[in-house]
Amino acid sequence: MRYSKDHKARTKLKILDSAVKLVFTEGFKGASVQRVMGEAGMTVGGFYAHFESKEDLLRQATLHAFRNGIGPTDAETAGGEATEWDRFNRFIQAYLSRSHRDQAEGGCPLPKLMSDVGRDEPKSKRALEGGLRALVGEVQKDLEALDDEFPADQRALATLALCAGGLALARAVDDDAYSRKILKACRDFARRGL
Repeated sequence: MRYSKDHKARTKLKILDSAVKLVFTEGFKGASVQRVMGEAGMTVGGFYAHFESKEDLLRQATLHAFRNGIGPTDAETAGGEATEWDRFNRFIQAYLSRSHRDQAEGGCPLPKLMSDVGRDEPKSKRALEGGLRALVGEVQKDLEALDDEFPADQRALATLALCAGGLALARAVDDDAYSRKILKACRDFARRGL
């Protein structure tokens, strides 16, 4: 049977989506190769056509979740010339929003996974770290253009720590008004910190 040229890419995306779903619901340990492939409707035999190992799958799935889970998309920011500050501001607004807060099964994997991964095996930590480094790099690009004596990579790390921690706290409290207050305080602080 002949497959189209993009069949392999679509299949890999389907596997990554399945892995992300399992990671969000059951953590890295629950995302075994067998379960991920089953969730994708495939057999384990096809796994190595797309990934070198389970660690490679987890790393790529984490990056996939980071890329697809938060912030405005390129299409949303393409409406005119957006400055670095505009893009950063939109990122903060999207990350620390009620809709992202309520998207507990998706969005950025940091708030969900950071405490679990802290007690997990090194390959899980490396997978999360790979996604974090990629996200820091994206935020850093916008911050480098802003004049500040604090290095952009450190500002990006601090901002992401504030965002992930703030979102985790906003999700953890029962009072919706207090949850919204946490999100607003973190948004305001992130913006004023620059």
